[in-house]
Amino acid sequence: MKRSLGLLLSLALAGGPATVSAASRVPGITSSSRFLVYYGQDYGPTVLATLKQANLVVLHPTNSAQLTPRVVAELQGAGVKVIAYISVGEDPAPHDAAGNPIPIVGNGQGPVRYTGGSTGYDASKIVPAHGGVASFYVDQLWSSSQGQYVSDGLPDVNTNFGGFFIWPNDDWRWVLNEQRIGGVPATSLANRSVAGLKQLAGARTSATDTDRTHDFGFDGFFLDTLDTAGPYVNAWGYYAWVAPEMQKTVKFIHDSYPGKIVFANRGTFFFNPLIANPTHGIRPYQYSLRPYIHAALFESYALDSDPSHTGLSPYLPVNRDNYAQKLMAEANRPDGFTVFSLDYDMGRGATLSAQALQETAIKNGWVEYIAPTGQLDTLGTYVSTHPPAADTAAPVWDSTAAYAEVINPPFPDVPDRVGVQRLSLTSRPGEVVVHWDVARDQSLPVRYNIYRSTSSTFSNPVKYAQVNFEVGEGWSTDPTTKFANQYTLTGLTPGTHYFRVRAEDSASVPHEDTNTVTLSITVPTYVSNPNASINVNGELSDWAALTSFAVDPQDATASGDVADWARAWLAHDANNLYLALQNHVSITQLNAAFSVYLDTDNTRSTGFRGGGDQFPVGAEFVLLGTSLYRYTGTGLDWQWTPVGTAGFSWGGLNAELFVPRAWVNNPSVINLFFLGDNPSLGGTTVDAYPDAALQPQGAVRSVLYQLQ
Repeated sequence: MKRSLGLLLSLALAGGPATVSAASRVPGITSSSRFLVYYGQDYGPTVLATLKQANLVVLHPTNSAQLTPRVVAELQGAGVKVIAYISVGEDPAPHDAAGNPIPIVGNGQGPVRYTGGSTGYDASKIVPAHGGVASFYVDQLWSSSQGQYVSDGLPDVNTNFGGFFIWPNDDWRWVLNEQRIGGVPATSLANRSVAGLKQLAGARTSATDTDRTHDFGFDGFFLDTLDTAGPYVNAWGYYAWVAPEMQKTVKFIHDSYPGKIVFANRGTFFFNPLIANPTHGIRPYQYSLRPYIHAALFESYALDSDPSHTGLSPYLPVNRDNYAQKLMAEANRPDGFTVFSLDYDMGRGATLSAQALQETAIKNGWVEYIAPTGQLDTLGTYVSTHPPAADTAAPVWDSTAAYAEVINPPFPDVPDRVGVQRLSLTSRPGEVVVHWDVARDQSLPVRYNIYRSTSSTFSNPVKYAQVNFEVGEGWSTDPTTKFANQYTLTGLTPGTHYFRVRAEDSASVPHEDTNTVTLSITVPTYVSNPNASINVNGELSDWAALTSFAVDPQDATASGDVADWARAWLAHDANNLYLALQNHVSITQLNAAFSVYLDTDNTRSTGFRGGGDQFPVGAEFVLLGTSLYRYTGTGLDWQWTPVGTAGFSWGGLNAELFVPRAWVNNPSVINLFFLGDNPSLGGTTVDAYPDAALQPQGAVRSVLYQLQ
């Protein structure tokens, strides 16, 4: 009897954990740990003796009749973490007499193809062919000869390895979970003999069990073929639209087996925000694997498995200066993971192996293994016999800004981003966001310490040690101009504050770098004028006793300039928000040149940030002259909906306006700035108030008004 894959999946997951914590690094593993990947057949005494010398090994349970639950138990008894290979992006199907892979029939809805365009992922655009195979097979290969994607009604096959490419949906997750060596009777998996998650992770019958149809008790899973979700444009064997389901699959494994190590192989594009597939509008970083993995492998970083490359890999510059730093930014986060690397000797010799070890373990802090051949069927000992020397150096600053996919010409140099890179204010009193990039070190994770002083000589600084930082604002889509990390300091007093960021490693005796890069920012005093009694008549005598924002100099003097800010006030009562403006030249018409951008939800991540992402706020509203608009765009596009016309009056140099507080969502705090958009009406000067509003490193870029 054939059973529904979807029904069996729901049964398999019933009773699973309701909440699961985020993954973390593999405990007890450092750049000096011994790591091996072995897919060979032999598990005799010599091989076992070598494997027992490692701290962590990856084995292929379906590959060798000698790999039994007893072997796993013996290695674990020697203190080794034993991780099991499993393919998640390809189906290593059995083959018929003619050598053709045999698909799973399942519900017969597959194969599937994706018809979505460039506007972003849309699951409804995945179209089943109802071709008599399971729903997770795909049929959309790129044809270089035709210059387009083609479908023939059959599941796509990886002709290099003989398996099917996979869209890892719920039905495939059931297969991953339930498949077993020996098959699963009375299901679609009866004729298949591949170890699945349950069998790999399940408790052993005993430490001496040699029955390979029983559970193995591995410590975790090595997830291969994640790169089926590769975002590469017009490339054979990659399906960018698979990324969302691939993330769900990794999350399913993490959540279903919370005591097991989840080890990702390949898929470095999931950690690189710059990589996107324009055909389908998919950026893999949006579907990051970081919360669900404990480890990731960078394969062929310095020495690849191509025998024609007799020296260091020609891809090393791209690996080192583009992918590695973004990978390390992700791995080094508080919810990060351990990075391992796998290189190949291929007869290149000890000199190149030493250079590979220098690049991976010493510079990057990764756990390195150098395999003798590309088949991984023999064991290498170079790293175990040449362990990295003790770490004696402080972290070295780097940059996540680089982007290149070319080998020739050589990778362009990108300057290191040392220490603090940017400071910004939030909409809350006394808050400053400190931004910085990445540092690398042999002893991971790198910690970051923030130092603050109120003196320009940086005397008597306050240290914020090993801050619990987060992803930098904007970095997830633009690492070239944004920075990987940020931390928000609270409770700072009004005035100028000076900041430094230093990197510290995790060596037994920590090393901290000594950079003196310093940036300053002025924390403003919040303006608040509650319970104001304002008569909107264009005459400002009733504002005289109220607190204004700072005076702005005359700086829009070109012919045709009508907006040249001099001073501004806000006030409020129970129902209305009032605005007073003072201009350097007479106001003849209160038009759109007088623009006020209002951030009413206390975060720049929502609202309009300027067409070039240059605004200091994310504006939910804009007052263009007397017309109030609500933002309806996605951050950088000019999309506004009319709200209403403000009450107003002006005369001479002065103007007054008011709007109901409900029109601007009755906020408690408003972060705002003023823009004299003279060019829009034939003038010359863009007059920002504060003057530094459009300057990324400006000390004061907006003003703050508190209603409650």
